Amino acid sequence: GSDLWGLFTIDFLQETLSDSGLTFRDCKKLLFYKKYLVAVFPEEIKFDKQFKYADHAIFLMDARNISVDEVEIVLSIGEKIADYPTDKPYPSCLILGFVQARPIHVVVAQNKVNNDCMIITTYEPNAKLWSLDFKTKIK
Repeated sequence: GSDLWGLFTIDFLQETLSDSGLTFRDCKKLLFYKKYLVAVFPEEIKFDKQFKYADHAIFLMDARNISVDEVEIVLSIGEKIADYPTDKPYPSCLILGFVQARPIHVVVAQNKVNNDCMIITTYEPNAKLWSLDFKTKIK
């Protein structure tokens, strides 16, 4: 089996644990990394949100040299900058995060029935197409 691990801010981790009925004591290991906590959970612990990756996302992550770790960091500490409520098959949103000063956009869709999240695509925003803070697309 494999353990579930993630890189979190303390507040995000505490909220995530609380939402799942867990405490810091349920973590197998807690390490500090810069301003984040690396939390390792036993494999039997399951969170409400399980992330899945669309084939398209995996292909583009490889082509764009974006790792699963980087995507999960963005999802943990990033900021939602756009909502796409009419996307099919599920509503999605655009999340911006910075990994070692590199801006990364992740589009994630959520199935409201079972709470599964699907990573649709991820990319480094082009500075010519986005505002200086990478939150607004320049028209």
